[in-house]
Amino acid sequence: MGTFHSCASFGRECLYRTARRLVVVKKYALATDRPVFTMFYIWCILSFVKGHERQLVEKGFEQDRLDYWAMRDELLAKYSGKWVAVHKGRVVAVADEPLSIMEQALAEDGYAYTNKVGEEDKIVIRQRRVSFPYDDTYSPTPLPRMVAVLHNFPQTKRKSVTDAIPDTGADVTCLPENDCQDLDLFLFPYYTGISHPFAGVRRSVTFYGAKVEVDGKIYNAIVESVAERERLVGREVLNQMKVTFDGPSRILSVD
Repeated sequence: MGTFHSCASFGRECLYRTARRLVVVKKYALATDRPVFTMFYIWCILSFVKGHERQLVEKGFEQDRLDYWAMRDELLAKYSGKWVAVHKGRVVAVADEPLSIMEQALAEDGYAYTNKVGEEDKIVIRQRRVSFPYDDTYSPTPLPRMVAVLHNFPQTKRKSVTDAIPDTGADVTCLPENDCQDLDLFLFPYYTGISHPFAGVRRSVTFYGAKVEVDGKIYNAIVESVAERERLVGREVLNQMKVTFDGPSRILSVD
């Protein structure tokens, strides 16, 4: 099992080296006026590199999932009712709730399979819609908006947004797929489970490790990639701060 992960890490480094060399070649071509590669050709190669890296991570995450279930009887005897993260065939973190082990679980390669031992089929991530006094431009009723900075887990990529919706009815943070791609969130899978959207159909999905920054403070987040365009800051983030909804004054305060 460990051999696969080592190969994945080595392959990822080789791809990064290839990308860096292509950038150097392009700079040389521009400086010497020699058309070694067209910009489009380089873009195609770099897109392939990024896509291949995601495939390696997905394979590694799937191996972690298989390892978890292979050792599940042992985990049940030792960690029943606990959240456990498994990576490279071993337990790398244990806690009573998933956010507190995220730093340790994703520290090595940016991904690890995490689940609640003994209750794997009982966890359902829901998005419940709660009516608040909201932003006056939103139809049919006003909607509170939150200014936030979205980060991938290692904080190597970020995206500032002014339209995040603080949603106490969403168990986790939900971001449009484009945001997830821009932030490379698909390289940081953390948990697989059941999602039950409001008035929707239950489905099995992968959730990703990320961070949400509000007023200079950074909070761990669990993100579901969704087809909808709205950005929902879920209760797993809101529970880490003090949030006040003042409907009559149309003010959302975060302490």
